[in-house]
Amino acid sequence: SSTVSVSSSSFTSNTAGDYGGGAMIIWSSTVSVSSSSFTSNTADYGDDIHIYSGTLTCTAGCNDAGMFMPSGTCSTPVAADVSGGSCYSYCASTSSDCSVCPSDTYYEGYGTNTACDACDGSMVIADDGTDASAHDEAGDCVWSPTPVPTTTPVPTGQPSPV
Repeated sequence: SSTVSVSSSSFTSNTAGDYGGGAMIIWSSTVSVSSSSFTSNTADYGDDIHIYSGTLTCTAGCNDAGMFMPSGTCSTPVAADVSGGSCYSYCASTSSDCSVCPSDTYYEGYGTNTACDACDGSMVIADDGTDASAHDEAGDCVWSPTPVPTTTPVPTGQPSPV
């Protein structure tokens, strides 16, 4: 038995014969599929996925890390052809359902998260929510520059005439 996570992937034009699952067969495993598409796969059992034994969990979430789904649901989920179960693993409406995380936040996964995680303490992400790759991991948070203290010159005494 094994555990496998597949995210942000595309399975296209795969073929399987007798044991089915043009893209994958699940046999004594736990499989999680998120933000992944299945297109033009063919097989005797489940053109895309065949569940022989095991568990399949699917999430039609945002297709890129660094994005979040404010409503928490995909308005146009796409189903994979599965024998032995069902799987909505791809969101066709991410352009309207998903947004890039705002400044100072990130999200490392692919899913239906309704918010992004805040950077720790004085850390920031300068991007204002336009580039998902700038918000896709905690490592994108950087220390905010701290002002360098300025010194005031200390007046020196003038020599007094003798």
